[in-house]
Amino acid sequence: MGYILLLILSVVQGLCPCLMKKFVKDTENIPNAKNVYMLLIYPLATIYYFILAGGDTPLNLPTFWFSLVFGLVGVGSTVLHIIGYRYASLIYMSVFNGAGATLVPFLFELLLGRESFSTSEILSVLFRLVAVCVPLLAFKKKDQNTKTGIFICMLLFLIGGAVNVIYKLYGENPSVASDQSFCFWTNVVTLPFIILIILKQTKLKTLIASGRKIKKIDYACVIGSMMIGNLCTLVSIHILRMLSATAYSILNSSLVLVVTVIVSITLYKEKLTKETVFSVIFSILAIIFGVL
Repeated sequence: MGYILLLILSVVQGLCPCLMKKFVKDTENIPNAKNVYMLLIYPLATIYYFILAGGDTPLNLPTFWFSLVFGLVGVGSTVLHIIGYRYASLIYMSVFNGAGATLVPFLFELLLGRESFSTSEILSVLFRLVAVCVPLLAFKKKDQNTKTGIFICMLLFLIGGAVNVIYKLYGENPSVASDQSFCFWTNVVTLPFIILIILKQTKLKTLIASGRKIKKIDYACVIGSMMIGNLCTLVSIHILRMLSATAYSILNSSLVLVVTVIVSITLYKEKLTKETVFSVIFSILAIIFGVL
């Protein structure tokens, strides 16, 4: 059951960035569009999780600390993805984020002795490492946009790993509240930070003026992305109760990459470079060895 849910989850996660990329592309000439997005998404997500929880969102100390840490990681991920769409392809971002989501949990479980790994699982992790190293080796120093994109992707590497570790630890902790409560309070504790950061940078009148320039279809993309992404969060926590963090990460990140490549080529007409092809091949090998 866990593997079936993981397959469905991976396909949905691979398609979800299309909505965000459309929003970013359509609003690239609108000042403060990113800040409008941030102010909109967190209140909506808070209401969304409250509805999913049926209004039952208890809070205790362990849940609060998990929510705070995960909220800060989530803010970082959101900002990096929005900026990254301007400087890196969907494929590169998926490769780095997916590799971090695999390697960081693997090292976490290995160093703490939480899991024992077979030869095929270790090879799978190594293939993911190769997949993320290929773009780095092909990096052209004179290309400033590529330099910015690679730097953002490296940060996504770390964040991608942190997310799965937090999911796993929360799912295993017997003292925490429900998954819906965790997600609800994550948004509640994060919202004040978002508001303070944005209003410190931009006046409210300016944000309202920018918001009026954004098309309704782009707002629909934001809401759709939020609903799908947040539901995926709940499903991910549930899956990690059935699978190890490393097994989940290897298969999920690699499957998401395959879907992302298909979307990138068919919808956005992004060209496949030689380095990208090698990254995809090694990611597919990671899937094969991950299920052996």
